[in-house]
Amino acid sequence: MLFFRVILICMKSYYRYHIDDFFITIMESDGFITDVWGDRSDGSPAPPVPKKETPAIRKMKEELEAYFSGTLTSFTTPIALRGTPFQRRVYHALIEIPFGSTASYKEIAERVGSPKGFRAVGQAVHNNPHLIIVPCHRIIGSDKSLTGFAGGLDMKRHLLEIEGAL
Repeated sequence: MLFFRVILICMKSYYRYHIDDFFITIMESDGFITDVWGDRSDGSPAPPVPKKETPAIRKMKEELEAYFSGTLTSFTTPIALRGTPFQRRVYHALIEIPFGSTASYKEIAERVGSPKGFRAVGQAVHNNPHLIIVPCHRIIGSDKSLTGFAGGLDMKRHLLEIEGAL
């Protein structure tokens, strides 16, 4: 198992783009997107993997550009969901939230079979390495308030505005 992980890490690559006022970093391994993150500044350190624009990264970039322009509502680039089994259940529940809709941490906890686990859902959402494509920006507080987001609340607000959810 350790040997497999070393090979997997060695085969990763990343590329950073400026899309719609945000700096988006996309990581890929063996044709699958493993990470997407972004913010308004370009101060993020470069990942410790080669910088290379692969076909999967390029396709993800094109889909993100279409999403930001309002012409794409779902992503088709293959992703490799990373995380614990519980986190992956949460990520699947996030993917099922329709474009233009929102859900609360409590609603997601109920969907993944852990009705009192809204704090655990919050932790899983916080650790989501697939920003935008696993739409953690669609998670809001039970009182309908915007809550934390890895890309910052400005980005979250902007994404929800693109989707018409605000």
